[in-house]
Amino acid sequence: MSIRLDSSGNAVTEPFTKIKDVLDWTPNTFLWKSAALNEAPQRYVGSDLLEQTRKKSSRPQVLVCHDMCGGYLEDRFIHGCSASSAYTFYHWQLIDIFIYFSHNFVTIPPIGWIQAAKKHSVMVLGTIITEWDTGAEICKELLKSEESIDQFTTKLSEMALLHGFDGWLINIENKIESDQVARLLTFVQQLTVKCRHLLNASKVLWYDSVINTGELIWQDELNSLNEMFFTVADGIFLNYCITKEKLIRSKQLSSLFGREFDVFAGVDIFGRSPPAYGGFSTRETLKLILDQGLSCALFAPGWVYEHLGPEQFDSNELTFWGLLSEMLSPRPVEIPFATSFCRGYGDRFYIQGQAVTDGPWYNLSLQQIQPSFTHSQFVAYTVTKVIEPEASEDKQQQEKKQKCTVQVETCARYPACPEMKYDLSVGYLGGGSLRLGAGRMQSVPVLFRLVSLRAHQERSVCVSVIWSLPSETSGHAGVVLSAGGPGQRQGRSIIVYLDTTLSDRHKDVASKTLQDSEGYLEPVHFLTAAKRDIISEEGNWTQWSFDADLSLLLRKDDQEFTLSIILIPPLEVCDGVTSARQMSVHIGHLQLSFKMRARPDKKQLTETADNRQVQLESATAQRQNCVEKSDIEPPVNTKATPENKCQLTETSKSKQVRMDSDTLSQNIWMEKRDLVSNSGNVCGSVWKHTVDLISEASPDMLELLHVLQWESLSSDVHVYLLYKHDEEDVKQCIGHTAESWFVWRQTAREKQVMRFSIKPVMKTCDQKEEVFFYV
Repeated sequence: MSIRLDSSGNAVTEPFTKIKDVLDWTPNTFLWKSAALNEAPQRYVGSDLLEQTRKKSSRPQVLVCHDMCGGYLEDRFIHGCSASSAYTFYHWQLIDIFIYFSHNFVTIPPIGWIQAAKKHSVMVLGTIITEWDTGAEICKELLKSEESIDQFTTKLSEMALLHGFDGWLINIENKIESDQVARLLTFVQQLTVKCRHLLNASKVLWYDSVINTGELIWQDELNSLNEMFFTVADGIFLNYCITKEKLIRSKQLSSLFGREFDVFAGVDIFGRSPPAYGGFSTRETLKLILDQGLSCALFAPGWVYEHLGPEQFDSNELTFWGLLSEMLSPRPVEIPFATSFCRGYGDRFYIQGQAVTDGPWYNLSLQQIQPSFTHSQFVAYTVTKVIEPEASEDKQQQEKKQKCTVQVETCARYPACPEMKYDLSVGYLGGGSLRLGAGRMQSVPVLFRLVSLRAHQERSVCVSVIWSLPSETSGHAGVVLSAGGPGQRQGRSIIVYLDTTLSDRHKDVASKTLQDSEGYLEPVHFLTAAKRDIISEEGNWTQWSFDADLSLLLRKDDQEFTLSIILIPPLEVCDGVTSARQMSVHIGHLQLSFKMRARPDKKQLTETADNRQVQLESATAQRQNCVEKSDIEPPVNTKATPENKCQLTETSKSKQVRMDSDTLSQNIWMEKRDLVSNSGNVCGSVWKHTVDLISEASPDMLELLHVLQWESLSSDVHVYLLYKHDEEDVKQCIGHTAESWFVWRQTAREKQVMRFSIKPVMKTCDQKEEVFFYV
């Protein structure tokens, strides 16, 4: 299986190393559910589906291929781990495709990466790779018959469906026997077709390696030698030794198919392939690719963490992507949405401003939608590059090899020195909050672009912002809605929402700043937002809410607008009476939804059967598209009530399984019980694994491994928080889960009777109570 329990009872994601492992793979029906795979065997349509379903991109795509230290590090733990300094990625709005790469035969993306990418509408691909002599033997076995290809591609497409990712990168880096080249082409074609058939949207990419003769010769371009694989796949990932001439030829050939954006020119961030030097020089190669109108594939951007070290990761990561963001525009976020800007790690976990866990944690499944704009909007970069020949005894080799040293200097664009930072010391929901601050607040307000948004037909949205403004701050903070996307602001409207009425002097200062920085010609409108205080044990938060009529903001054909935060200094600072001072605000939660319309009354619903059905469906659709302000997470200390308690009834017991190894013998008993509510409905199950470990280190240790599964409370629930309760009903948070199942390891030192409860987090449903059950 690609998901298993390790020796400590942790659920982990693993790759496959053998063909047999893939062919023997079956969905773990107790941990995973898929109606599609429980039905009759799949019938796949012919290759004509390729042209019928291939969706053409309207612009160059940006692909990130994640390769770090072999993969499956802290991210392999499905329920997370206690390592808050592990690598994470939070520039999702700048990319379109994410590939999880390792040098294992079949690489399944860990669920955390899948969850984080999906929240940002980014496609996720796994990797199929064969290398050198071992890879050649695998390919011989895989391509020995049409039947083996059919079985293997069926398993791969079903894995993508079950795990929730979108396709595969095929990376064959070994010679293929000449009589098997045709079958390799069939393999690529079948996998592409089957993924298209099973998945709503899919992508299968071919890596530029093997050519039409079966030889392993990287081309670094699309040409007649690898064109055959490009035509049956969704795209090609070119090798890294690109030149302007090769890019031009690739553009010319792909244009014949109308598929220029399906060519992904590779960029090795580690700089192991000329002419690119990688690192902070990556933007030069990226510009070369985008100038030719092709897509790009950034390989191993974890270089920032792996090569430069984790100590200064955040600052180096902002510099790396800040350099690239000059050429990349963020994709707008679709409304409705809600986010706490959590990055998927923290020193503590917060709910409504109160810490519910102690100690660091790391779980990419808990990552929420990230800002479209980062601190880089306030920074000007200067890149200095020095190229020197590498020392070598061979003068000819010395001329070919060059060493590139790159230095990046940053300079603040504004005298107030504004800063956007993810702050772990304070949070409302998740691991921290987004801190917006100005080190030297002067007479000019500071504007922080936050999120680029898209609204379709709806023209009225409900906005809720939960933030913390220090009490010693005497200035003002406001929410700004400005029409148009980046570079499209000339002559558009702008609206500022505040909780108080500003003086005319304040309005003049703020209007001038917004018009100058955003390029607006029309007046700035100031409106009032409703205010509500939220008091927690570890700090006070304020919720601002208002209804925004987008018809005042957007013109007829407009869809995009930007949400920003503005910090306005005190009036005495604006007039130069007092000196500059600091000002900051923490953003804990942001939510935008469409304003609900009134539901039809009973008289309307009884006119005709057809009319009733139409109106009911319309009301249901409106409800599903709405994120209500009242649905923010309920208080933490909820007690059990008779209405929401559940009980366990034993339904089945498995046979004893015995496992032997050189140093350890395990006797495992597995017992399944259904989780039954008071109404008699089965709402989940608990598998209790009794593991008797016999070893020299712990001869009398007894473990109880509970695998808990429950019915999902709503399709909109992002994550669940799991608690255990003692006899006095004091509860302790023992973990988070992005799926409706959890693994809990209990030793003999703990009490045998355990009570658990689950609670949804970051939800948009009406389920507010904890659900209790017992083991």
